[in-house]
Amino acid sequence: MPPFLIGSESKTPVPFSATKPGHSELLAQISSRAALNDAANNGNSIVADPSPSPDNRPVENNQQFKTAWEILTFHLGRFAQEKIKAGIIPTDEMFQQESRRLWFDSDDPWNQTFADDTQWMEIFRQEHGLNSGNTPDTT
Repeated sequence: MPPFLIGSESKTPVPFSATKPGHSELLAQISSRAALNDAANNGNSIVADPSPSPDNRPVENNQQFKTAWEILTFHLGRFAQEKIKAGIIPTDEMFQQESRRLWFDSDDPWNQTFADDTQWMEIFRQEHGLNSGNTPDTT
């Protein structure tokens, strides 16, 4: 996690904690919502157990996420890939709406996520091969 996000991470609905047992349950809930969103976007029909226990936590690509930041980054990366495959260039606003749906189950702009931080979006775009002009980086 970039150092400038530590303060923001502490204010998220699921701040990172190595010692609080409830932390993993809340992350499991967000991960489950991300898996359901991904399945719906891919046209798959899945039945998910909404109870956030470590036993039914979704693990994508054998990854276990330790922070909400990791879940959001992974999910928005997949979101970008799907949009680009469909011929749609994702904008910052699209990323912000998707992150709000994942985080709060609502796209109300009053709800703020990491995607609303311009520095975070810049790093996200750079790491996922998108330049600042909202187009895929072809270099």
